[in-house]
Amino acid sequence: MRFACLVYYLICLAATAGVEKLKRTFALMIEFKRVNKYYGAHHVLRDITLTVSRGEVVVVCGPSGSGKSTLIKCVNALEPYQNGLILVDGIDVGSKTRSAAQLRRRVGMVFQKFRALSAPQRDR
Repeated sequence: MRFACLVYYLICLAATAGVEKLKRTFALMIEFKRVNKYYGAHHVLRDITLTVSRGEVVVVCGPSGSGKSTLIKCVNALEPYQNGLILVDGIDVGSKTRSAAQLRRRVGMVFQKFRALSAPQRDR
């Protein structure tokens, strides 16, 4: 039933708003292509290939030390990576010409520290 509703929605969207709006609605927001990251000889991220569409929610989970935080920090240019490609809404994260401020206007993250928010903020 959900699939049928989605197909109906896509057909209606394409008919009323055109193909361009359909492309924007389901555009890739984050794309990893064979990303590798090393800390010295330790290969932390190995050939990561992943796409995240606009509006999609993704959970990165794994054991301690598996590279979850490193992966997310690479998206926000807080950690450099050695090779591969990361695009955020078309911006090449690894490009020497991109502005970190421009990139960070489009990417937000919450650090994993337990006490990152004060009690009143957590209660909201």
